[in-house]
Amino acid sequence: MKKSSFLRKDINMAQKPTTDKVIKEAFTNGIVVQTRLTNSDDIAKFLQWKIDLENKNKTIYNEIRNIIVNEINDIGKKDAFRKTKDDLFYYLRKAIFASMSPFKQDIDNVVLDIKVEQNIINKKLDLLINLVAKEFDIQKDLEEISGELLKENKYFKDIKDILERQNNALLKKIEKANEAYQKTFQRYHNTEFDEVENEMES
Repeated sequence: MKKSSFLRKDINMAQKPTTDKVIKEAFTNGIVVQTRLTNSDDIAKFLQWKIDLENKNKTIYNEIRNIIVNEINDIGKKDAFRKTKDDLFYYLRKAIFASMSPFKQDIDNVVLDIKVEQNIINKKLDLLINLVAKEFDIQKDLEEISGELLKENKYFKDIKDILERQNNALLKKIEKANEAYQKTFQRYHNTEFDEVENEMES
């Protein structure tokens, strides 16, 4: 019983055409496409379409073939459009990044200068504090600093507030510019070529 089952399986495998053979026959003899309409509305529309074609001296065979070929070509065009859009999007962002590089470099240089100046100022303050403590013999007070001595002077507090406002204003400008770039990229990425695709589908 098992032997007979294996034999039938071998026969079926032998009768089944290989992929290469199917492809070769397709290019030699062409491809026949068949379908069936069962919905009553679809059937009615198809019959009306058939009448319209006959009035124009056209055949259903040629029209269906043209529809299939055009759809296949449209798929290729859409893929090409999408690839072109992605490539342009990539190079556009790359160009924007390149144009922003000098600006970023300037910011990095400013930040580096500020850090260097801060280190120098801190060293100067350490030196001054130690000299003052030694001169007036207040080393003990220096080791046990009271809250009153740590109270921030109004002048320095005002200076700090001014610098913070300037810094916040700069950060808002950078954030606003970044949002504008992102909106531009998003609008370009979502609509420009999609409109072309919609026109192709209509």
